[in-house]
Amino acid sequence: MAIKIASSDELPTINMTPMIDVVFLLIIYFMVGTKFTDPESQLQLNLPRVQGSASTDPAAQRRWVNVYRNGTLTVDGQPVSLAQLQQTLRSDKSINPQIGVVVRGDGQVTHQWMMQVMNAVSESGIDAVRMAVVNGGSNY
Repeated sequence: MAIKIASSDELPTINMTPMIDVVFLLIIYFMVGTKFTDPESQLQLNLPRVQGSASTDPAAQRRWVNVYRNGTLTVDGQPVSLAQLQQTLRSDKSINPQIGVVVRGDGQVTHQWMMQVMNAVSESGIDAVRMAVVNGGSNY
């Protein structure tokens, strides 16, 4: 077996390829695992908090109804009145019978107003209705 003796002219080198590969893999991992937009953080709603786990069934299509502290309503970001809410959801139900609704109400909204909104959703004929709450760091 031949033994190579290093001469004083050769400089030691470090192979950087494995380290660069690991860095690129970490960058890809964090890019895939990060939410770039969080629509929940853009809302001016303070959702009520509950204990336990809340699960939602995935609907074929979902409409988001926001009930703000000052009493205003929005459907998917568009301001509506209570009557317009019911008409909009009724027409959506006729187009897609499997449609679902998630109601996000501010924690400071009166119970009476929330019940009026829920009644309008119910009278529109939609059965898949969920209430959004803060639970363990996720909003559902």
